[in-house]
Amino acid sequence: MEKIKIWWQSATVITEFPEYLEALQGHAKRVLNPGTELEVHGVDRGITGLLYHYPRFLNTFQILENALRAQQEGFDVVAIGCGDDPGLDQAKEILDIPVLSLSETGMLIACMLGKKFSFITNSDILDRKRISVLIQKYGLETRSIPGGNLEVDLNDLACSFKNPKLILDKFIQVAMEAIQRGAEVIIPGCNILNLVAAQNRVYEIDGVPILDVAGVLMKMAETMVTLNKVCGVRVSRKGYFASPSKELVSTVRKLCGRP
Repeated sequence: MEKIKIWWQSATVITEFPEYLEALQGHAKRVLNPGTELEVHGVDRGITGLLYHYPRFLNTFQILENALRAQQEGFDVVAIGCGDDPGLDQAKEILDIPVLSLSETGMLIACMLGKKFSFITNSDILDRKRISVLIQKYGLETRSIPGGNLEVDLNDLACSFKNPKLILDKFIQVAMEAIQRGAEVIIPGCNILNLVAAQNRVYEIDGVPILDVAGVLMKMAETMVTLNKVCGVRVSRKGYFASPSKELVSTVRKLCGRP
């Protein structure tokens, strides 16, 4: 069986969330083929409160540096495992290996499963500042309807791996409200929330699939590598994802203090 190496890139200092890291690694073992290896990476330093545009750039630059490192070290694909899809466009520009992200992949798969999807996030700010913007960016406004949020701090959410009942009860309640408004697919808008639901096998509510976006991203990353090798499937270099020269990339990295 073909061996595939996936670089999973978190937008957080992943070592600060040990239960989340363990859940990610365990999920990869369950969903990926035996010949596929997934390696989880975070940022070295960053801001946990990624709800705002300004602090996010510190994390995003490190994500892009790690993406370049992944390609240099022989990984086959980069999976950006954050619902913000941070650094996705830039990574697609500068890498030759496939790059996928949590929300874009989740939305596109959701469109194959139902006519209308909704996001359930942990924060209203995340919904307003990022998820709604991404839906517009990907041209999927007509395929989505308003979801809802739990208003739970990221740190508190990470603690729910040990005691998931309160979070899951709230998640199911908010998801039911979205379903009553016409949602046919529910997407957890934060990967920690997603993994709490997946670990507890919350895959469906009232006939509506709860999309395991982590599992979907892992499998699509695996699949994209295969498609690239056997069918030549790859990102377009005409238009939006045209690549800057290697010299320009090197200049930018030097200006940012990288060798």
